[in-house]
Amino acid sequence: MANGTFFKNLMENKWAFICLIFSLLVFVPNLLLKLLPDMSDSLVLFYLLNIGLTALSILAMLLGIYFSGFKNKTLSGVFITLLAVWFGSFLVNVKAIESIELKTLDARFGFRYQYVDNERRITSDDSPIVIIAIDDQSGNSVQERYPWPRSYYAHFIRNMKKAGAKVVGIDVVFDAPDYNGTEKDDDLAQAIAECQNVVLAGKVVKADVGGGQGQSEMVVTPLEKFINKGGKWGFVGVTNDIDGFWRQYLMEDQIGSDEYAQKYYSFAIEVLKKYYDIPDSVEIENAENYFKFGDKIVKKYKQYSFLINFQGPLRTFPYKSFDNTVDDEEFDLKPEYDLDSFDGLIDENGEPIGLLQQGFFKDKIVLLGATMEELHDVFPVPISETRNAEGQKLETLMPGVEIHANAINTILTDDYITAQPDWIRVLIVTLASFLVFLLVSKLQKPLLAFPVFLLIMLAVTVAAFYLFAFHHLHMQMVTPMLAIGFTYVGNVLFQYLGERKEKATIRNAFGRYLPEKVVSQLIDNPGLLKLGGEVRFLSILFSDVAGFTTISEKLTPTELVHLLNEYLTAMTDIIMKYDGIIDKYEGDAIMAEFGAPLQDDLHAQKACYAAIEMQEKLVEMRVKWKKEGRPEMRARAGINSGQVVLGNMGSESVFDYTVMGDNVNLASRLEGANKEYGSYIMISEWTQELVKDDIITRELDLIRVKGKEKGVKVFEVIARTSVGITATKKKSLENYNQGIAAYRQQRWDEAIVYFKSALNSVPDDETSQVYIERCEEFKKNPPPENWDGVFTMTTK
Repeated sequence: MANGTFFKNLMENKWAFICLIFSLLVFVPNLLLKLLPDMSDSLVLFYLLNIGLTALSILAMLLGIYFSGFKNKTLSGVFITLLAVWFGSFLVNVKAIESIELKTLDARFGFRYQYVDNERRITSDDSPIVIIAIDDQSGNSVQERYPWPRSYYAHFIRNMKKAGAKVVGIDVVFDAPDYNGTEKDDDLAQAIAECQNVVLAGKVVKADVGGGQGQSEMVVTPLEKFINKGGKWGFVGVTNDIDGFWRQYLMEDQIGSDEYAQKYYSFAIEVLKKYYDIPDSVEIENAENYFKFGDKIVKKYKQYSFLINFQGPLRTFPYKSFDNTVDDEEFDLKPEYDLDSFDGLIDENGEPIGLLQQGFFKDKIVLLGATMEELHDVFPVPISETRNAEGQKLETLMPGVEIHANAINTILTDDYITAQPDWIRVLIVTLASFLVFLLVSKLQKPLLAFPVFLLIMLAVTVAAFYLFAFHHLHMQMVTPMLAIGFTYVGNVLFQYLGERKEKATIRNAFGRYLPEKVVSQLIDNPGLLKLGGEVRFLSILFSDVAGFTTISEKLTPTELVHLLNEYLTAMTDIIMKYDGIIDKYEGDAIMAEFGAPLQDDLHAQKACYAAIEMQEKLVEMRVKWKKEGRPEMRARAGINSGQVVLGNMGSESVFDYTVMGDNVNLASRLEGANKEYGSYIMISEWTQELVKDDIITRELDLIRVKGKEKGVKVFEVIARTSVGITATKKKSLENYNQGIAAYRQQRWDEAIVYFKSALNSVPDDETSQVYIERCEEFKKNPPPENWDGVFTMTTK
């Protein structure tokens, strides 16, 4: 539908227009929140406004579809698409949708790791972070069972200091005294004091209290002696998403109400503060879109977190087992494992090749954490698929310490994944939805629109994966696809229901008087039946029963109806056989068109064929009626071909599919003119020109019908050319034609001779008798000198 037509229809449908205005209110709550951010402080006001306007806009969309209806599919489609935009724009936080979106995010992580990064593992030379694993190997090689004496960790811290580690982060919570003895704690405290580069782990625990009594809050910190010796600590709790996966990383948390809140920073932040030598006096700035501490700007994902840019699955960062880092001359492993691998290994040339000499930890952030499965410090993350030594793919969980490593690396490298702004998401949803709507409306056929729909869905998918892999942008995938899918399904379903209604209307309106194949074509092309007319060249047939008034007087009403229905049924079947349509019945009269509603170049031939067969059928029926003692009906037909106005004429709700124009009136006059000549099928000169090679005819006269000044040459239909006529009929026709020629030249006696010869061959030729009588009259009363040969009809 052109824009002008669309807006015209919109203006004419005031209720739909009002609904469109209210539908747009769906965008107002978010707009107000942007323009008036203080409004969000009043939750009651904001939610009342949000829920109220959203409900009003959705109701307006549904009412808009109702008021537009099937008559204005484009306007209804706009409301359906607006509804899809709402689904795609404002249901983003629905848990089911959010969960699916998170899975698509995981797929993008996996795609980038596998196809863009080519399953790259970060080498120790490239990585600023090294992970030390409290693993099964260490559990088997050290002297004590886990949990180990704190002196083990003290030795580890001192070795890392020797190796030049910039920061040592220990992802183990030391909140209770060492059961091996307090001297072990003292040793660890002393190591912390000596090295001054240690960050320990703590917890901020929050739990809902039963019965709706609020929330229980608790801070679990390392032992005071460790903190007093210069040890920093950060909470190690990582927030998991609704599907249980760990993707976000908390920057800070707090205990208590806003007025008296105590802030605590995460493990990664404390490690980075050590790494960048940021003093404790510097607080994290929690701005609207970012966190800031020192010179580091951390892009937010949610209010208190950022999205971890995972570099790969388990063991993407360089790993060393804990036993390798403490295995030196001073620390004895079990005999079979004691190799002094930290500082005592030498190569074949006698050169030391221990971890200390290699500079493996120099200037690194060293993170110590548990990887033993029985310690349950492993979690599901976006990239869970890794390969074993044989190259087989395995599904794995990631230790908490490596989650911290990925979070720290994200900040170190400023390699953030940015969430798509809401307004861009809404814009994409809106544009994609209306693009699908326009294509569905333009193509009309769902099967044609479906490949385009799939291409748009594919384009959204490709764009989302590309933007994530190469620009680290998290573009929403599910909500645009939901909106696109809803738009496609909604509009296709609406079109389908509309087409079903149109088909039912067409079948109800035309099925009783149109051939089935014509009805089927109309159903396939309902646009042919729009209200209004078009100029079309076709043929019109009028048929009427001769002497019907006399016949009706001889029958009871019931008998008359039965006879008439039998006659009309037979005639209608023949007309429809030749693709004619019944325009109307008026008592015993039939009006039919050929070449409508579908174009047919053989309309004139088919009209004549139908008229011939109607006469043949009447011959059969008269035999039957005579046997039954019922009146024998005869019918006359008039056919004309020419331009008419064709279409649905009437109101929007009540209309007729009909034809109008002078050529229609002429066909009606020709039917009546048959009485003057005793003929049964009269056609105009224009029909004759179209059928002259297919139909045997004879010229009847040049007549001037009532209401017209110009004469029309008319012909009588005799038979199909393909069937032919008898020799006797042919001889009669030759004499008749010579008689007409003599008549035109006013040779009355000669004409009479020819017409009588025609009568001798066919005694019941009433037309020849008419001309004999006319010639006798002209002999007595000659026509004027300017006689044009036109016979003026004085009756209809």
